[in-house]
Amino acid sequence: LYRPNAGLTGEVSTSYAAFPERQGVPQRIYLINANARIAYVLRNPVDRALSHYCHRVIMGRERRLIHRALGSGINRYITQGMYFLQLQQYMQLFPMKQICVLMAEDMWKDPDPAKMQLAKFLDIDDFPTSPGRMPHENGTYAKLLNRQERNPLSRAQKVLWDIVRDMPDGGDARALAEALGFVEEDRSRLARRFVEDASRLEEVFGVSAQQWF
Repeated sequence: LYRPNAGLTGEVSTSYAAFPERQGVPQRIYLINANARIAYVLRNPVDRALSHYCHRVIMGRERRLIHRALGSGINRYITQGMYFLQLQQYMQLFPMKQICVLMAEDMWKDPDPAKMQLAKFLDIDDFPTSPGRMPHENGTYAKLLNRQERNPLSRAQKVLWDIVRDMPDGGDARALAEALGFVEEDRSRLARRFVEDASRLEEVFGVSAQQWF
């Protein structure tokens, strides 16, 4: 992937922003290429946590029900949505000019401005113009159905299965959470855990993070 003279090369992984569960990632990237440019795409951290929970349940990595999993102190569902905390790990090594922050919600509505911003950041010609709104698909239903056919479901998977089997498109994170009993009061309580981090994000990177709350 990083062979010499390969030209502009990129890689994508959410695992690169999973501090403190996964430590030393920025350091390893820096050792490979100190001139690497870091593009970080953010989404509503509450929806991200809910989506993360559903994904881990589907994959058999989370057996707790939603309120217990998301309400158990500081955990991966919280820290991975603390975007400024994640970016701080890169800011210790890479100059600000090598870090670009984009908002997923804006990209879903109209991807072209983000493409222009990213092209400028990478010093490349503009990306091809998008034909329209970027789809935001959710494969929850198909993934869970496939897993249900292969292995016995855990209790958490059964609860999710009872909901998504009537949602052919799998539903989105908010709809699934509401169906699981994660109501607006729970969302508000979870959102408050991200407010301070989002304020720092706005202050340093100038993004409108408060739109999430």
